[in-house]
Amino acid sequence: MNNVGSNGNYWSSSLNTDNPANAYNLNFNSDNVNPANNNNRYYGQSVRPVLSLCFCLADM
Repeated sequence: MNNVGSNGNYWSSSLNTDNPANAYNLNFNSDNVNPANNNNRYYGQSVRPVLSLCFCLADM
């Protein structure tokens, strides 16, 4: 573990179409937010499924 308490990532299941070996993630720290960061899927980061808000509202 590195950057504990100062850096974080939320991973997406969306692949980078220019480089399918990579997946997108939201990277943030105390100074910056990078919503289109992407890293190699080789690292095996987990992805938590999240239901789309638009999908939920459509079912109401």
